[in-house]
Amino acid sequence: MDENRQRPPRKEENPVREWVSDNLRYLILAAVLIAIGLTVFFIVRNQYRKTHPEKQETAVSSVSEVPSASSAASSSGEEQPEARGELVDSPEDITTVIEGYFDALNNADAAAAEGLMETMTEADRADISSGVYNRSYGGIRSYIYDRTLDNFTVVLVSYTYRVSGFDVDIPGLTEFGMVQQQDGSYVIASEETQRQYRELMDKALSGSDGKSLVENIRAAFEEVCSENPDLAAIIR
Repeated sequence: MDENRQRPPRKEENPVREWVSDNLRYLILAAVLIAIGLTVFFIVRNQYRKTHPEKQETAVSSVSEVPSASSAASSSGEEQPEARGELVDSPEDITTVIEGYFDALNNADAAAAEGLMETMTEADRADISSGVYNRSYGGIRSYIYDRTLDNFTVVLVSYTYRVSGFDVDIPGLTEFGMVQQQDGSYVIASEETQRQYRELMDKALSGSDGKSLVENIRAAFEEVCSENPDLAAIIR
């Protein structure tokens, strides 16, 4: 044999292919585990959605435009007693507080609003004082749901408001919690207090009277939007 005969060059192995070949079983195992994990995730998520359906909107979009009247966070988990009635017109003392609060919004008077509230956050004070709620409120009508649960009362308030540049009354609906103080007067409950009675407040909206009121306000709101598309682009 000719010792000087050249040997064919050795073909170099692809390092990536070699690594994949050496670790193929681990890659397959990882893929299987990921597939199992995704399957378990979707099963758990679907089961959660079945047992925890998403809460539907219960009022027209303008509700959130009234400060300190928005829905507080979920219930603290404490069991709440059943309310004893449906909606009835608010008594004069509660009506006076509600109307005074909307007057304070109209006048950008944070000091007046603060006197009607259990507590006022700095954010509320700044918003009211700056006139960020640049609306003219009117047509205030309030209804109470229950007045005797630990001195806490749920109040639903329907109202109308106007925005600059449009001579149109826009219907709105919001919900307040009211606290009766030691002297018998009422103030608008803080968000912390409302959280404690969130379940009761939800019942005021989900009862037959509450649902009817919400549906009527929503229908009136949609009618205004359909008749005034330029306005609808602003308030929706």
